[in-house]
Formats: sequence, C-alpha cells, structure tokens
Amino acid sequence: MTTKQRRAIKILTAAVALVLLITSPLMVRAWRQTRAFGLAFEGYAAEVRSGQYKNAYEIGCSDFKSATPFPQFVSVYQSLGSSLGELQSITRGRTVVQGTGTPAEWWAETDATFEFKRGRAVYRMWFREIDGRWRLYGFRRTQ
Repeated sequence: MTTKQRRAIKILTAAVALVLLITSPLMVRAWRQTRAFGLAFEGYAAEVRSGQYKNAYEIGCSDFKSATPFPQFVSVYQSLGSSLGELQSITRGRTVVQGTGTPAEWWAETDATFEFKRGRAVYRMWFREIDGRWRLYGFRRTQ
C-alpha cells in the first residue's frame, strides 16, 4: 500500500468517525422516542380494547380534544363495533417517528389495524410528544 493510499484511508476513516460522532446522539434520541411512542400507543390501544374510552380520550392533546368532542370520539369506536362486531386486537403497522427543529419537536405517524370479529378497519394515526408524553393528535380511517 502506498503512502497516498494510506493517507486516503486515514482521511476517510476520520470522516466516517466524525459523522458517527455527530449523529450518534440523534440516533440514540430517535431510538428512545420510538420506544416511548410504542409504549404510549400500546397504552392507548389497551384503553380502546377494554372500552375505557374516557381514558383513551385523555391521551389526546388539547388540539385533538378541541377538534373532536368526546361523544364524537366514542361514537367512532361504537359504530365500528356495531357494524364489525367485537374488537379483537389493535396492531401497529408502518410507523414513522421523527424529531424536527431545535429543540426537537417529536411526532409519530402510524397505521393501526383494528381487527374485529367480522372485519377490520385501518386508521392512520398521528401522535405528538408534548411535555415528555406522547399524545394523540388525530386519526383518519384509510380502509
């Protein structure tokens, strides 16, 4: 190996190390937020599955509650149960968790599949981290 090649390898190694040094804290933060979101989603899903709609609604942020009155929130799930039967499970599919800005404002978008006795419904759901807690921001039925 020539001196020129060794120098090129050293420069490349230093560049990779610098990139890792800069991005590692962001990657760790993203991993922690993804994990925290997953736990929050599971908590929300457990409340809905058990019919504890008031508790599920309380997971919503103030913007969500302003846009969606509690009776309307409950009617969404009750009408699904009326037409599709008993709710069996709620699973998370494609999920994106991302932080933007300084300090980072975190949000998540996920596709949630609600499996009922006689069918299923898929919702795109949005959550935001507010004051260290993940809050429901909105949802829309996609299937």
